[in-house]
Amino acid sequence: AVLGRVLPFLGLPLPASEREWGPLLDGPRVLHGTRPGGGKPPLPAAVAQLLHRFYLPFQLALVEQLRAHCDAAELVEWRSWAMGTAVRAAGVDRARGAEPS
Repeated sequence: AVLGRVLPFLGLPLPASEREWGPLLDGPRVLHGTRPGGGKPPLPAAVAQLLHRFYLPFQLALVEQLRAHCDAAELVEWRSWAMGTAVRAAGVDRARGAEPS
C-alpha cells in the first residue's frame, strides 16, 4: 500500500503484475552502519566534553520548552543532573551556562 503511493509520488510507474513487484519486495537488503566486531570504539573524553559543552544550552532550552509536557518531572530531573554532574564534567559554569572565566 505504501509503495503504491510512493512510486507515483516519485514519478515512477507502478508494477503491472505480481512478477514485476518481485524485485521491489524481495530484493537483497543491505545493512549499512554495522559496527566493528569489537563493538563501537570508545569516545575520547575530550570529545565527550566538547559535545556536552556544545549541546548543553540546546538541551536545557528544550527542557524549558517541554516543562508542561506530561513527562516534565523526568525532564526536570535530567536538567538537575545536567546542571550538576554533566556540566561540571564539561567545564561549564552552572550559573551562567557558559565556560568559566
